Amino acid sequence: MGNEWNGDGIVGTMTTPADADSVISVGAVNFDGRLAIFSSTGPTNDGRIKPDVVAPGVNIYHARVPGPDTYGYSQGTSLATPLTAGAAALLLSVRPELTPVEVRDALRSTAAPIDTATHRPFRIISRAGTY
Repeated sequence: MGNEWNGDGIVGTMTTPADADSVISVGAVNFDGRLAIFSSTGPTNDGRIKPDVVAPGVNIYHARVPGPDTYGYSQGTSLATPLTAGAAALLLSVRPELTPVEVRDALRSTAAPIDTATHRPFRIISRAGTY
């Protein structure tokens, strides 16, 4: 999705390829479900709502380079995206016949809606959603 900062709800801040129709765009939220200030927003140039889903991407504890015993906290949509990819992989492990668009639609439809400061609808990966 990108770390191009929030838009004004009218003009989006995302860059390609996140604005493409068949791409699963992932934004970042904090653990309270608030959109991270750095997370890019839609709409796309043709008026579609993006990101498709959001996931935790603020103060994420993770392994760091250079060593196997080095850990720290970071933030970014690059931390939210692997969580969403993991959810997509779990979905495909149960329903391997799904197409990429069906996976995207399943993630969208089982996510809980949240509201941002601009009152635009976004979704967070559901903890209890089923498909």
